[in-house]
Formats: sequence, C-alpha cells, structure tokens
Amino acid sequence: MQTEQGTVLELLGGGWAKIKVSRGTTCQTCSGNGSCCEPYGHDSMIMVAQNTIAAQIGQDVEIEFASVGRGKAMGVLYIIPLAALLVGAILGYNIELFGSRDGSTALFSILFLVASFFGIYWYNTANWAKDTKLEPHIVRVLSSGASKASPESPGAA
Repeated sequence: MQTEQGTVLELLGGGWAKIKVSRGTTCQTCSGNGSCCEPYGHDSMIMVAQNTIAAQIGQDVEIEFASVGRGKAMGVLYIIPLAALLVGAILGYNIELFGSRDGSTALFSILFLVASFFGIYWYNTANWAKDTKLEPHIVRVLSSGASKASPESPGAA
C-alpha cells in the first residue's frame, strides 16, 4: 500500500473527495504514470479518493492506495495478446482453412488477438474495476484545517 498526504479541495457526491496532493517520491516512482491523478500545476496533482471518514474541505488528510504491479500489467497487456496471436497462427497454419495456409494463418491470428483483447476487457470489468483495494481512500485527518481559514476582519464586532 502506498500513502500520500494532501488537502481536501472539494467534497463530491457518493462519499468521494477531491484532494490536492504534492508530487512526492510516490508519484515519481508510480507505474501508473498519473492515471489516478490530474496535473495541478508543476508541483501538485488532484486525486479523487473515497471519503469514508467524512473529512471536510481544507483539512489535511492521509490517502492510502494500492497499485497493480508493473510486471502484472505488462503480462496482461503484452504477453497474453502475443500468446493468443501465436496460438492463432499455429492453429490456422495447421487447419489450412479454405485450402490456403497463409489466409487461414492470418484469419486465426487476428481472431485470437481480438478475442484476447475482449477477454482482458471482460476480466478487467469483472475483477479489477470492482476491486475496492485499488481505489484511493482517506485513512485519517492530519489537521483540522482551521488554521487555513482566514481570520475575521477587525471591523466586525
């Protein structure tokens, strides 16, 4: 699990919050290349996280999140389609559909490649997209944010 610290900027519906996070060492080593964050200048990012502890605007919070390892992502996005392409080519070569080895090899290669992409998409929507461990969430409030509020004007009584 990775952690970051930030300031709550906005409360969103459904128990979510927008948080301004300074780009720290975690962001520099992130394998997601900012896929969970939006740029907010050169030194900060905006992250949307689950606000299960009811943090308020202006509070400094700690966010915890997990990420899929780089090796696992490369395996899914590169190795599986490549293996499907090769299996399709071998199968098509041996079946020799319509009396043409080249045509059969090309057809089966493309079909298996496309099927692997649909399989990856299905697996993602069935498993990873619903995995709440991968969603960032606020784990604790670090400061009340009261010190960030502007003091009342001296003329007010």
